[in-house]
Amino acid sequence: LSSSESLSRLHSIKAAKLAGFTLDDIRHLIEIREESGVPCSEVKRLIEKRREELTRKLRELENAQ
Repeated sequence: LSSSESLSRLHSIKAAKLAGFTLDDIRHLIEIREESGVPCSEVKRLIEKRREELTRKLRELENAQ
């Protein structure tokens, strides 16, 4: 990877972490992209999974108050 590609990848990883993706999720998406291009269906599946987990955690926090 060139330094600009590396920097772009680091920014993407940071954004994904802030969005709640795990490092394993991010690693998986990078592998898919390198193997077959843009993994739209896989990204959608992981986003939905993460959304459900965050919704569940939010409900738990609300119930704990």
